[in-house]
Amino acid sequence: MRARLSTRLLLPLLATVVVVMLAYGAWAHRQREEILVAESEREIRAYATALSLAVERGIRAPELGDVQDIIDRLGREPTVYGVLVYDTSGAVAYASEAILDPVPADPAVVSDVMAGATASLRRILDDEPVLGVLRPLTFADGRPAGAIEVAQPLAFVAAEQSRIRQRFLLNTLTLALALSVMVSWLVRRYVSRPLDDLVAAVRAFGGGDLDHRVNERTPGTELSEVAAEFNRMAARLEGARTELVRGVDERVALERKLQQTEKLAAVGTLAAGLAHEIGAPLHVIRGRADLVLTQDPAPDVRARNLRIIIDQIDRITLIVKNLLGYARRREPRPAPVDVGRLVRDVAEFVEGDAERLGASVVVSAPAEGPVVSADPDLLHQVVLNLVMNALQALDAAEGPRLLEIGVSETGAPPEASVVLDVTDSGPGIPLELRQRIFDPFFTTREAGGGTGLGLAVARGIVEDHGGAIRVATNGPEKGGARIRVLLPKGGPASAPVPDPGAGGADA
Repeated sequence: MRARLSTRLLLPLLATVVVVMLAYGAWAHRQREEILVAESEREIRAYATALSLAVERGIRAPELGDVQDIIDRLGREPTVYGVLVYDTSGAVAYASEAILDPVPADPAVVSDVMAGATASLRRILDDEPVLGVLRPLTFADGRPAGAIEVAQPLAFVAAEQSRIRQRFLLNTLTLALALSVMVSWLVRRYVSRPLDDLVAAVRAFGGGDLDHRVNERTPGTELSEVAAEFNRMAARLEGARTELVRGVDERVALERKLQQTEKLAAVGTLAAGLAHEIGAPLHVIRGRADLVLTQDPAPDVRARNLRIIIDQIDRITLIVKNLLGYARRREPRPAPVDVGRLVRDVAEFVEGDAERLGASVVVSAPAEGPVVSADPDLLHQVVLNLVMNALQALDAAEGPRLLEIGVSETGAPPEASVVLDVTDSGPGIPLELRQRIFDPFFTTREAGGGTGLGLAVARGIVEDHGGAIRVATNGPEKGGARIRVLLPKGGPASAPVPDPGAGGADA
């Protein structure tokens, strides 16, 4: 983290410094070039002024000195490239010995100089860039005698600029290195180390070590204040954890007591239901057995009493069998199940019972599908239980007796569900009983009319398949009750279908 933070701080700073230094260097380079050229021009003007006087004397009085000799001596100066003397026509009359190809300057410039002006110009002489200064030459009576040009090479300007660039680059590198070292040290001292402490503390907190505290380095800085606040937060969290652990322990103890109470209540309910369901058959068995023992009835009466005793024993056996089946449900063995076909098979199976009750059975399901992954036998048991319950409810119906079984789909993949509705036109289920309709041994029928385990078993099977089941009325217009089962199209491996709430209003 330290290297990354140092780099993130250093790179923008160095980029800014380099950009500023380059801009300043370009400006300084240009300024220095202008200064060097100006100094060179002043120096050449001085040479040109002195030389023009000497050349004018040579022109006016040839015996006093040779013009060629004068310009050759000046041309040997290291800062002078060469000297040219022009006649009144603008042609080169004399050239110093260093000039191999004495190309004249622009005729217009030479003409202006002979008119009395002094001119400076940059041009190429013998393939060498030079700075030339031209001055007029006159006779004693003031008439133009020509012009003189003193040329100075510009190579020394380039050499001086190269030395300036080297010094500039060296200064820039030295500054960048110093900034890198300084920024790295400052970041490590005032930022990285405190942040490393904070990261270590956060990791310790993530591991559950609420006793860890941050070392408050560099007091008075913002990060030191952050560390101090972090330590205060850690202390508060540690205290809160202690209180939470205490509260959790108390809650666990309370939940254990509640679970024990619920277990006792469930055992009591189960025992009461079992005693109620078995008590009536046992009472009948006892009465019939007493009759057989105390009386000497006719053979047909004896046989009738024995058949009643056997029927009641079979009833007790069925109750115990259903109870064991509820308590020991086997695991589903999923396979593709066509729900529509299964519903039609169940409707055909109960067709005789429906005719005896004078009830109509209407199946509303697609010709093929929908298909779910479920245990065929267990799902058949669910549908059969719901249909038989509905038929038994129709036995108490006063008006037309109608049983409807509907199959549809809802939602979109991957949350699509298959909806199975079993609707009857019976008396319905009171609102206050809807929360208990799936409880074991709970039944709304008269004594001996059922064990109260059918819907409880059905709910267990549906939930084992990741589905949900609920009960609702059809509304005051239709009456009756509706049991709705929702199964995921993917079967038990899919996400469980959320229970919309047993006893809630039907959608």
